[in-house]
Amino acid sequence: MTAETPRVAQRGTVLVVDDEEGVRASVRAILEGTCDVLEAENGAQALDVLGTHEVDLVMLDQRMPGEAGIDVLPRVKAADPTTIVVLATAVRDVRTAVEALKRGAYDYLTKPFDVDDILMLVQRALEKRALEREVLGLRSALVPTGFEAGWSAGRGFEGIVGRQPEMVRI
Repeated sequence: MTAETPRVAQRGTVLVVDDEEGVRASVRAILEGTCDVLEAENGAQALDVLGTHEVDLVMLDQRMPGEAGIDVLPRVKAADPTTIVVLATAVRDVRTAVEALKRGAYDYLTKPFDVDDILMLVQRALEKRALEREVLGLRSALVPTGFEAGWSAGRGFEGIVGRQPEMVRI
């Protein structure tokens, strides 16, 4: 990629997990122009969706019938540690927010949602996910032929390239 080449933004996939149809429909309406939006009514459905789709961001409701969002969160992260999870709830509780972050949540939202806040949060989360993927891709491209591969395999320094006279001599 050259400095003049613009970065093409990849359309992210967001899974909205909420037992209220109205909340899911509202988030879908806000995001459908910029993301692919999947929906689930509860944690079990969310895990099924994660098993069949690649999801970048999970917006997970805290209070749902059955299992609470805070308890589903570690299972979402176990399915794919790179999936970004945002916990959402109607009750502003600092302890829940802290616990969510400890369990791997990226952020915490309170209802009712502000449209601009959701758009900004989703944009930041998808940019973070894209950068993490890019780093992983670059690392995997470097390791087989780079310094680490030669050194760790005990083959010496054949992966090193340099123009300085000292490096050329070595």
